[in-house]
Amino acid sequence: TDDITVSTSWTIDIYNAEDLLNVKNTLNGYYILANDIDLGGIEWTPIADFTGVFDGNGFVISDFKITIGQEYIGLFSSNRGEIKNLGIENFEINVTYSDGVVAGGLIGRNLGKAFNCYANGNVFGQSIYSTYHTAIVGGLVGDNQGQIEKCYTLGEVNSSFCAGGISGHNNGAIISSYSKCNIVSNSHFSYYSYAGGLVGDNNGT
Repeated sequence: TDDITVSTSWTIDIYNAEDLLNVKNTLNGYYILANDIDLGGIEWTPIADFTGVFDGNGFVISDFKITIGQEYIGLFSSNRGEIKNLGIENFEINVTYSDGVVAGGLIGRNLGKAFNCYANGNVFGQSIYSTYHTAIVGGLVGDNQGQIEKCYTLGEVNSSFCAGGISGHNNGAIISSYSKCNIVSNSHFSYYSYAGGLVGDNNGT
């Protein structure tokens, strides 16, 4: 994340769902969660290309769903900044997408850092076409190219290709983390699938 410029001249407090939605307007901000936020079961549109700092401050974001198909899925669809001290609970991600899907409860594709976070919910992702289109699904992160440290997951992970409790695919580093997720990986094609309690497919540390 050396090439990322984070706006640290001031911090932005997040008190409610409207404040959380406004994160999408300044993706390199420094955000601090001020209390628990219950999203009331809304259909959540993921925060894309986040490059700032999101400090959950020990609080929880809960009760959201994602069913609209796109490539990267999670509370944050992609992260190149730092997300820390955050819990997410009672969420349901259930996505089918033709061009392949990368889904995690917290982050779809992580190129930054997730620190001291947890996810307790259900993540389901599948691709509906050929073996060239994959579904990579993790309880916390779909595809990890960065760092995950002191994180854990509960709930269920279900994928038509690659499923892992913390991360579906890891090409980065996972440190001091654990998962108690139920894992299901079941290819719909004459093909193979990957499944792991911690990581589905690992090329990292």
